[in-house]
Amino acid sequence: MEDLFTARFARGDRKHALVHLRAVPSHKTHHSSTFRAGLALGLGFSALIDGILRCSQQQTRSAIPSWETLLYIYGIFQVPTLFAVLVGTNIFIWKATRINYVFIFELDTRTLLDHRKYLEVRY
Repeated sequence: MEDLFTARFARGDRKHALVHLRAVPSHKTHHSSTFRAGLALGLGFSALIDGILRCSQQQTRSAIPSWETLLYIYGIFQVPTLFAVLVGTNIFIWKATRINYVFIFELDTRTLLDHRKYLEVRY
């Protein structure tokens, strides 16, 4: 694979090709970003469960006018959040199974975010 990339895209310069193919190993700790992302996900998940339980009560539906419209609006805001959680999960699984998603999606290794930083920035 490296030889093919070197021949086709780096014009035979193996050193230049390996710079693009190999990610720079970083040995940073992610304790604070993991804590903040976990806190945001935990609070958001518990609020979601509470909202679902309150939505199922008939007295809540009758107390709020235009209930269906509000649920539609909340659903619109929920889609990007769900998408971000799924992308973060995909990044985690790709990293755990050693899939080179950086090469597949042609991402810049200098500005690459791992799943912890991605979820922290998202929330």
